[in-house]
Amino acid sequence: MNFFSKKGIQFFRTSGFRYRDYIISDFCKDEIEKAGFVQIDFPSEDQTVQSWSLRISVDELRNRITGEEKEYPSGILVLPVRTDEFRFVTSVTSDRYSRQASASIGTPVAIFSYSNQISSLYMKTGMISSCIKVNGEEFILVESSFEQGNSGSPLVNATNGKVLGVMSDCFLSPYKKHKQIKMIIEKNIRILKNATGKCQHGDIDPVQVLTANQYMIKHLARDIYLSSQRNYGVAVPIQKVSRYIRNLEHRNQITISHKTGINQKSQRIAGC
Repeated sequence: MNFFSKKGIQFFRTSGFRYRDYIISDFCKDEIEKAGFVQIDFPSEDQTVQSWSLRISVDELRNRITGEEKEYPSGILVLPVRTDEFRFVTSVTSDRYSRQASASIGTPVAIFSYSNQISSLYMKTGMISSCIKVNGEEFILVESSFEQGNSGSPLVNATNGKVLGVMSDCFLSPYKKHKQIKMIIEKNIRILKNATGKCQHGDIDPVQVLTANQYMIKHLARDIYLSSQRNYGVAVPIQKVSRYIRNLEHRNQITISHKTGINQKSQRIAGC
């Protein structure tokens, strides 16, 4: 999933995979807010060409993102896609999403992903080092090398091929620290803009100099964040994803049934 600015400049990438008629990835709320459009690419089996590609505006992306994911970066993105759009992309079959998928400590795992530095799909290996809780919710701690762009990758049991989870950056300290620094810098810029022109030193406005300095720090902090590497990652358990989709489809079914009932009742009244 490639994020482009309104001027068509790519500035962020995240990984993902297909499950039934949904794209599963990491929820990149900050990137969505900055993007003009998003291009979703799936490679062919031999990696030589793109087997499927979809370019959509950010507004359409927001409309497609379902439920709670609109409001809170829970660590997963569930993006419904029409069947006709997905006809060239192989879905991970249901048996790969075993509800009893084991995420035991020491389990060898594989991660299939892209990165900001590598535009081709590649695989890395690691193991589950712990199962942790964040805000009362369970997550899988994975020991392996990670970099930006790996978020949204499927975490696969290397022994039996079952999908165990979805890699996420939302709860990691580098993401939180970068977000805090960004908020501080943006607050500084707002304060400085209000003071522009109020303190002249000859032909130089020191406030404008300080503002430019803050923008430079902001870009530098982002470059450092995007190029950082670490030896651990956090995954959202696949059970949470499948449970969310089941609940979503159940709610949609109830809504459709309710609307059908209203229409039928209206037709009966109209026929009287």
